[in-house]
Amino acid sequence: MVIDTLRGTESRFYEFTETSPVRIFFSDLDGRRIFANHKLQQLSGHANDNPGLDSWLEALHSEDRDRVRHAWYQTLREDAPYFLEYLYVLPTGEVRWVLGQATSQKSESGEIIGYVGTVTDITEQKLSEQNLEAHEARLVEAQRISNVGFWERDIASGTLIWSDEMYRIFGMT
Repeated sequence: MVIDTLRGTESRFYEFTETSPVRIFFSDLDGRRIFANHKLQQLSGHANDNPGLDSWLEALHSEDRDRVRHAWYQTLREDAPYFLEYLYVLPTGEVRWVLGQATSQKSESGEIIGYVGTVTDITEQKLSEQNLEAHEARLVEAQRISNVGFWERDIASGTLIWSDEMYRIFGMT
């Protein structure tokens, strides 16, 4: 009876992690991965039979590796939530933006026994943000070159918004 209950719990756990829309991992007290769902294994190229801390850190873009390592070790030292965006290099060489999140997993007595986390691909969001920033920069430059600004007034709240160029035109800061 107990074995059947455990098998049912294990089955539900596996179904939950495999059908989840995000990549899920569990790690030990030192931050070494002890489980990753299939979606995370595909992203990282590392199966659950090859766990460890260095395997996921090595997959990070070289520009982000030290920053992410520092944040992760700070999480381990301070029992602080981990929430960080960084570049991840797929086994194919493709670079993707991801959001990594983790928190400590505690025993019934409150002792930290490991960490649970997710990795979410946010590449499309980051590309949209970069695109918007580029468009805004071009708008600011076009206003500067043409000596044209814009303003907007919200009648209901009485709020008046000026572009930076409007301030420049009227000699205000």
